[in-house]
Amino acid sequence: MSEVREIVKTGLANPRRAFPQIKALAKSDDWAEREVSATALVEISKKQSEKIIAEMLTWSKDNNPNVRRTASEALRHIARKQPASVLPILENLKNDSSLYVQKSVANVIRNAGNYEPEFVLILCSRWVFCTMRTRTGS
Repeated sequence: MSEVREIVKTGLANPRRAFPQIKALAKSDDWAEREVSATALVEISKKQSEKIIAEMLTWSKDNNPNVRRTASEALRHIARKQPASVLPILENLKNDSSLYVQKSVANVIRNAGNYEPEFVLILCSRWVFCTMRTRTGS
C-alpha cells in the first residue's frame, strides 16, 4: 500500500515522472501489480485528468493488452465526471482483441452510465449502428 501512496504522490506532483513506473507495473504478469498501476492512475486522475487522458490515449495503442487494460481502468473516475473526454481512448479500445480489455471498457462505460446515462445510451447506440453497418457492408 505504501508503494501506491508514493507513486500517487509523485504522479500528483509530476505525472510524467510517475508514468514509467506505473507502466512497468501495468505490464506485469502479476494481477496485483497491474491493479496497483490502475489504482495509482485513478487517484492521479482526480487532480491531473488532462495529463492522464493524454497518456492513456498513447497507452490505448500499446501492443501489450495489460497496458491497454490499464489505459481503460485509469479512466474510471474521469468517465464519471467527463465521459466525453475519455471517448477517444474508449474508441481505440472498443474492438480490442483482448477480452480482458473489452471487459474493462464495458465496466468504464457502466460506471459512466451511473452518472451520465444519456451519454452512454447515445454512445452504445452509435457503436451498435457502426457495427451493423460494418457487418452488412453498408
